[in-house]
Amino acid sequence: MTPAKATALLPAFAILAVAGAIAFAIPFDRALGAITADNRLPRALALVTCGLAGLLLSSRIGATIGSRGLRRPFAAPLMIGAAVALLAALIDAVLPRSILVPGYIVYTTGTPLAIRVGVYCLRAFNEGVLYRLFLGGVFVWIFGRFWKASDGLPTTGAVIAGMALAQAINILVNVVAAPGSALTPAFLLYAAVRFVAPGVLWGWLYVRHGFVANEIAAVSAQLFLQPMIGLIYS
Repeated sequence: MTPAKATALLPAFAILAVAGAIAFAIPFDRALGAITADNRLPRALALVTCGLAGLLLSSRIGATIGSRGLRRPFAAPLMIGAAVALLAALIDAVLPRSILVPGYIVYTTGTPLAIRVGVYCLRAFNEGVLYRLFLGGVFVWIFGRFWKASDGLPTTGAVIAGMALAQAINILVNVVAAPGSALTPAFLLYAAVRFVAPGVLWGWLYVRHGFVANEIAAVSAQLFLQPMIGLIYS
């Protein structure tokens, strides 16, 4: 491996190292927890393995790890994250409490802001590895086999469909199937708009502008969102 190639891989290795450390420290996903019996080391190793598989697929779907195609590679995804956080807070502010996720409200009102921000930022980081780098990458690659652009890479439609399916599985496992969730049409529509749609946007950022851009947007969204919904739910 040339020094230039090794240097280019450093962000990927750093992301996987951070993701593994987070998975070792906290449970963040119900499916991964079930597969590993929520034991720390198997949970961390499983996530890193998924991340490595996603890295191998990234070039096949035309994605990169480092940011690309953005004039402001940090500020642009940061502003996107802030915009999504504002929209999410507005949705929660205008909808009846009966439609929202009960456990989310209880956790938000009963947990100090600093702890809540830390937990949700760490979860957002690892959701990016599991559901966009890995599972989203798998689905985009599959859809891209049949839905190709002229350069042979997945079309925008394939990217959106693949990331939507991956995020729908994420929300089905971690939100819809969570104890206390009311499986009404209104709740399912709320979950699709409030949770699935942002994940699709993060996935599109990954494929078109690099995984780092996705992580900046997804994590920063929680930095802005948690203080706002703390006020809304109080």
